[in-house]
Amino acid sequence: MPYSRAPSFYSSNPTCHKWDPETVLGLINPCRGFITCVGTAPSMGRRCRNKPAAATIGCGQSILNKLARQDASKAALSPDLEKAAEHMLCYLHGLRARNARGNQASHIAKDWQSDLEDWAADNETVSSCDSDNDSNSGGGSDHGSHGATAPSRFPLSFNAGANFKKEAEDDCSNDELKAMMKQMQDNLARLQAEMKRRDTHTAQPTSTQAQEQRQDRIEQEEQIRRCREDEERKRREQARCEEEVRKRTQERQRKEREERERAFQEKVRIAQEKREREAREQAQKEQAEWRTAWDRYTSAWDDWEVAYR
Repeated sequence: MPYSRAPSFYSSNPTCHKWDPETVLGLINPCRGFITCVGTAPSMGRRCRNKPAAATIGCGQSILNKLARQDASKAALSPDLEKAAEHMLCYLHGLRARNARGNQASHIAKDWQSDLEDWAADNETVSSCDSDNDSNSGGGSDHGSHGATAPSRFPLSFNAGANFKKEAEDDCSNDELKAMMKQMQDNLARLQAEMKRRDTHTAQPTSTQAQEQRQDRIEQEEQIRRCREDEERKRREQARCEEEVRKRTQERQRKEREERERAFQEKVRIAQEKREREAREQAQKEQAEWRTAWDRYTSAWDDWEVAYR
């Protein structure tokens, strides 16, 4: 739901105002056409487009209305400027900001003070001169009727300006809408003509188009055939490679198996030779022992015979 425009500052006794808060302080957001938060959105690099609560805006307007009854130079020095700024800020940039750095009230008050001082330098001197001229010419309040009030410093009220601006925007919107409708009609007509032309060419193909289509179909079939041949050649090549790998694997396994068998046979031969050598050595040892024992026996027998003869 779009925000409605906040009430004008001149809605309550505008003749008492010596300067216009909306104009001097730039309260109206030009991107929205109504009063929004007067703070700055750092992430977007522009003025904040959030609208503060209606109650806080009312408090800020009340404070600025009181200050507008004073001279701009005097209002620039008032500490109420910062209070008004706090009420004209949204929850992101006001007192309820998440951290102290988010509160922009003091910064806004300094900007407003500078704006008021500039406006006072440009307008209050001229106003004082006009007042002096009026008093000298006899048009002052002392010579006028006692019941008359001072004329407003802003003869055109903000509401009238807003209405004029709204009417201008409505006129611009109507002109833009008409231009957009005309552009859409032109685009639709061009689109229909293009579709009709394409339908005509599609319904009545020429011999050249038929020949081109036939040639394209032949090329597509040839491309498909080549793709199939390439796939078949790749498949055969892959099968051949797999067969070679299988044969090499079998040959390697056969050689490894033969090598293991030869190694086993060699171990068996060595073990058998060792057993035969040990058996032969054992037999030779036993034979030598028997021969030694026989020699001792015969020698002892011979010695006995010699001794008893």
